[in-house]
Amino acid sequence: MQFLPIEDQISEIILNVAKCWDARQFDEARKYFAFMVEIDYRSMGAHKTEYLQIDELVNSWKSILPGFDSTQHKIEKFQIKCDDEIFIVESQAHIKHVIGDEDWTVLGNYIHKLTFVENELKIIGITLLAFQQIGSPGLQDVAKARLQ
Repeated sequence: MQFLPIEDQISEIILNVAKCWDARQFDEARKYFAFMVEIDYRSMGAHKTEYLQIDELVNSWKSILPGFDSTQHKIEKFQIKCDDEIFIVESQAHIKHVIGDEDWTVLGNYIHKLTFVENELKIIGITLLAFQQIGSPGLQDVAKARLQ
């Protein structure tokens, strides 16, 4: 058995989560997260940082992502540092959401926080620092409405 360097393990976890989101495999994505996760989407209009149990987080994905015809979370250019047993990972994000002929793309940076939980690397935090939105941001409301 060959073991990956820690940096490769970390980037693989983050990329696998993105693939799960895009494939709507939410229960598969669950395994990459700790029981409690800090979510900071204030750059997207959230009022505050939230601390969600994994079930709440999965339900939040299920409440919007399947309402899009497709999504593509492209995450690249990982910069990883360790601060007192917490790995802080900065990356570039290009996130595309599509319904019919319309799309909405978010450009920005992710900051993921990971640590070892019972000897496994788990995501304990996600921050999205969006700096540009292209297209139709209102598609998120359409996506939510399609699921009701």
